[in-house]
Amino acid sequence: MDFFGWLAKDRRRAYAAVACLALVGVPLHIIIKSQGDREPPAEVVQAPVIQGPTLAGGEYDSLNDRGRLVVVVFLDIASPASADQADAFAGWRKSYADRRATFVAVLADAPAEQLAAFADAHGLPREAAVVDRGGTRHAPFHVGRGPALVVIDPTGRARFARTGFVKPDNPAFHTVMNYYLNQALRLPLPGTP
Repeated sequence: MDFFGWLAKDRRRAYAAVACLALVGVPLHIIIKSQGDREPPAEVVQAPVIQGPTLAGGEYDSLNDRGRLVVVVFLDIASPASADQADAFAGWRKSYADRRATFVAVLADAPAEQLAAFADAHGLPREAAVVDRGGTRHAPFHVGRGPALVVIDPTGRARFARTGFVKPDNPAFHTVMNYYLNQALRLPLPGTP
């Protein structure tokens, strides 16, 4: 028997089929969407440690940020895509400012004055801008000069890693951020009992 032929013979049958589809389809859609709240898969098992001098004259060590979500952007100030990524990165810093996340920019080697001018022009704080002399900080992440983005969870695992420009509204990035920040809200602040 032809199901669609049988359905088309009577308008009431068609209406009943649409109603059944809505009654079953909408809850099924909601259930499937709620599965998106599960932990995203890991992209890298353990993220390398980032240590090095900052534009502010201090030292950054990612080990001090264990227990926090760390967002790392690798930038090359000579690249227009890196300039766009720096602007997106600054926007993310503002939108996630009240949460338990650290934002770090790793700048490919260039003269200090140019790096400082780039950081200032794109809203990157100098104390969170690590200077990568010789590409030693890019290499462990298998990143060229940039742009590239890595999100490291509170246990030190990389959960999001992309090379090239990542759009400000990238849904995968925001899913990872929101998942781990919501998890962090349930935990005590790092360094507190």
